[in-house]
Amino acid sequence: MGCLDEHAVAAPVGSAVATTSTLPRAPRAGDAMPAFSTGDHIGRYRVLEVLGAGGMGVVYRALDPELQRKVALKLVRAEFADLDVELRARLVREAQAMARIRHPNVITVFDVGTYADRLFIAMEVIDGWTLTSWQAARTRSVAEILRVFRAAGAGLAAAHAVGLVHRDFKPDTILIGGDGRVCVTDFGLARPVALPADAEAEISSPELTVTGELTLAGAVVGTPAYMAPEQMRGAPPDGRADQFSFCVALFEALYGVRPFPGKSLGELERAILDGQRLRARRQGVPASLRRALARGLRFEAAARFDSMDALLLALTPSKRVARGGW
Repeated sequence: MGCLDEHAVAAPVGSAVATTSTLPRAPRAGDAMPAFSTGDHIGRYRVLEVLGAGGMGVVYRALDPELQRKVALKLVRAEFADLDVELRARLVREAQAMARIRHPNVITVFDVGTYADRLFIAMEVIDGWTLTSWQAARTRSVAEILRVFRAAGAGLAAAHAVGLVHRDFKPDTILIGGDGRVCVTDFGLARPVALPADAEAEISSPELTVTGELTLAGAVVGTPAYMAPEQMRGAPPDGRADQFSFCVALFEALYGVRPFPGKSLGELERAILDGQRLRARRQGVPASLRRALARGLRFEAAARFDSMDALLLALTPSKRVARGGW
């Protein structure tokens, strides 16, 4: 469900699960060995296998014996157990945020708790792909990409409807099950719209590389490559910030490149401000879709769509266009 590593990569095909701050990756040489092995118990959950690992924790496939179902169990690493209460609060906030949403396009959280003074979150397992690995499998048509993004957008709209902003939407937070179901995950950065973003006003880092994750006192606060400009500047984001991130990810899925050039946070922000959008080309992308993307990528939040629902409406082809193939 959430994500864990500032350099996390997509999980292998067949185990697309989420973790605590960017999708989990398979363990690499040099990683600390997982604390639990097959057959061990974390609370009532019995560990079956390791699904992924990252900078903050490990994700296991586990069995809930009381309900006889398999879950993805996110467990914070032992070395982080004694960190300040903000880490715990952030992880609990992730679970609470997701548990409040009942929608087929949002991953389901079942449980949150502690074991041996370590936090864990239990959520559903999605066997399938991340968007990144799904696209890498073969060339996807415009219609296929739009189907996935409209579903993911519906998940974001459901979160916005209960007052939550994702704040870190990107390709690896979109999971695609083997049955075709699309889920948004990694709400670890979600916070109620009405609350100010405590420390975000202090995160001015113009030289930060675009591909990294922006952190403050150890707490991930977003991925610059997909981040709305108001979020870069430390302003409290609302649903229109998610809308911007969504359009960056959709542009990249369609054209194979992100819409704005820049290797640092400062360069990227200037490119967005100046409207220096790359002129990528692809056959079969209708003008109406290009216009919707352009509006969703506007620098000023007020210039974007009023809501995610309005953006999704603009991305829905008319019957006339649908007969033409997309």
